[in-house]
Amino acid sequence: EFEWFRHIFYGNCFRFNSKQHLLRTVTKNDMFSGLQLYLYLDDIENSFFKTNGIFIVIEDQSLRTHSPNGIHILPSLETTLTLKKNVFIQQPKPYSNCTEDLENSNQFDKKYYNILLKKNGNYNYEDCLSVCYNIKIFSKCKCYDPSSISLNDSALCQTIEDVKCNMEYFKKYLESISECDKHCPIPCRRVEFETEIFSLDLSNRF
Repeated sequence: EFEWFRHIFYGNCFRFNSKQHLLRTVTKNDMFSGLQLYLYLDDIENSFFKTNGIFIVIEDQSLRTHSPNGIHILPSLETTLTLKKNVFIQQPKPYSNCTEDLENSNQFDKKYYNILLKKNGNYNYEDCLSVCYNIKIFSKCKCYDPSSISLNDSALCQTIEDVKCNMEYFKKYLESISECDKHCPIPCRRVEFETEIFSLDLSNRF
């Protein structure tokens, strides 16, 4: 049910309902029909900081993003998340700036596309920019930015000199991001989730 993986910032992470052939579904739209978890959050192991709580990411099962947006959940709370899934499908060029059928398209260099398929098993625009940035920073600093998709975990930017080089190059990268844009097409299909959060204080119940 749960697939473990290690995140450089959040430490031990677990992915639920990600196997396409074993997807769990719900038939009712109420608080008792979804996933319910009771978690002991004391002394959670993290990579760079020690804080209590969890970080929850909601994403489409077809995607495995490296730098996802998520929700911080505090301990001693009963927290309910309600979700609404929105699927957007655009018309391809020239009606928009998206590219249809990326796998068979010949409109872009597939170097970064193929790296993402091998690394994540899927493609998304933001991670493509991340791969492009990390390849470029390695050519300048001889190390990879740990906050971007790592292409070699043994060559992460860790020393003060590495970090300075990374920060200096990042400014130049922002000025020339169009270079990566040329190699990172925008898919015509995207999925977004709307979330609402409700919390109750449980500190007095135990």
